[in-house]
Amino acid sequence: MVTGLGSVLCVFQVPELLTNISDGYSTPAHLLTCISSGYFIVDTADIVLNGQSRASWEFLLHHVLVTPPFVFAALTRHYVAGGVISLFVEVNSIFLHTRLLLKLSNAQDSAIYQVNKYLNLLTFVTFRLGAQIYLTLYLLSKMLEQHGAYFLVRSKVSDTLILFSLSTVDCMILVYLYRLVRADFLSRPRTRRAGQEKSTKFLTD
Repeated sequence: MVTGLGSVLCVFQVPELLTNISDGYSTPAHLLTCISSGYFIVDTADIVLNGQSRASWEFLLHHVLVTPPFVFAALTRHYVAGGVISLFVEVNSIFLHTRLLLKLSNAQDSAIYQVNKYLNLLTFVTFRLGAQIYLTLYLLSKMLEQHGAYFLVRSKVSDTLILFSLSTVDCMILVYLYRLVRADFLSRPRTRRAGQEKSTKFLTD
C-alpha cells in the first residue's frame, strides 16, 4: 500500500517520470526504488531460508525476475522512473488483499465483496497489467530504435535483460488475470469455495 500510493505520488510530483522512463529521476522515487529492492531481497531470503520455495514458487520466481532490475536502478539511478511505474501494481494489491480478507471472513456474498471485486479487476487491468505493458512496449521500442548496434553496447545489455524480466512477468500477470476472472466472475456460487482453495498464494495474498 505504501509503495503503491508512494509511486503514484512520485509521478504526480514529477510527471516526467511517466515519459522519461530510462533517465527520469527524483529523490523520493529513488528512495522508493531502494526500499523496494531491500524488500524483494529480504522476502526472497525469507522464502528460501524457511523452506517455502516449493509452496511459494510463484512468489520466488517473481522476486528473482524483478530484484535485479530494481537493484540496478537503485545503484545506477538509471530506470528509477521505470521502477516507480512498475510499483503501480501495488495499488491493485490493496484490493487483492481486501479480497483475501473478505474470503477468509466468508463474506463473498456481501456488498463490500461485490464492490471490491470490480475495483480489483479495474485496478488489476490498469495499474498491474497496464503499467507492465507500458514499460514493456517502451523498452521494446527502444530496442527497435537501436536496431543492429543494440547488442554491441554494454549499457544496452541491461535493457535486454530488463525486457526479458518484464516480458516474463507480463505472461505471469495474464495467467493471474485469467485466474481472477474465472474465480470471481465465471465460477458458479457452489463452486466458488473449491475455486478459492485452488487459488494461488500470489493471487489471494
